[in-house]
Amino acid sequence: MVGVRLSESERRSAIVRAAHRIAVRDGLAMVSGRSVAAEAELSSGLVYFYFSTKLGLLHALLHDVIGRALDGPATDYGADLEPHEALQSMVASEIRDLKRQRDDIELLFQFFFVRRDEEFRSEVNAGLHEYGRRLQPVIARFAALHGLDSRSITDAMLAAIQGAGVELVRHPQGYDAERIIAGLRDMPQFSAEGCCR
Repeated sequence: MVGVRLSESERRSAIVRAAHRIAVRDGLAMVSGRSVAAEAELSSGLVYFYFSTKLGLLHALLHDVIGRALDGPATDYGADLEPHEALQSMVASEIRDLKRQRDDIELLFQFFFVRRDEEFRSEVNAGLHEYGRRLQPVIARFAALHGLDSRSITDAMLAAIQGAGVELVRHPQGYDAERIIAGLRDMPQFSAEGCCR
């Protein structure tokens, strides 16, 4: 990157990507102005020009990770499907997508459980809240059809997806999204036939 002219936005993004590579490869504890500068082939001063402190750099990294790992479904997801099909499809899609997001999910865990700073935990919790909000349109249709509480269904679906994320981080080679999805579909409450008996 030395000698390459980038806009401020591009430079900030390049610095955050370098921090991401270090965090994924070596852990959050190894992210510093110096290590990120070396990874991005920049001076430490330039890193601190864009992010005045290591904490600022870590917040930018977390914001970036949340944006990818907790993006959720499109606003109109499943609008062309029956409510139970839309719910099954959405949850299955989110569980399948976890494998692609493994590095970011592991970083979310590091921010929440290893860093243990309330600031970071609050950001992760806010990201999870927003993620749940993005699941709501599909869940609300399903809940309304069956006279159920959409908030409790959202909590259950979040728990299932987050549980799958934990399983992925714990056992990346053995993670089987299709097995998890099949297990959910086998639950009577989750199938169209068995819903709300």
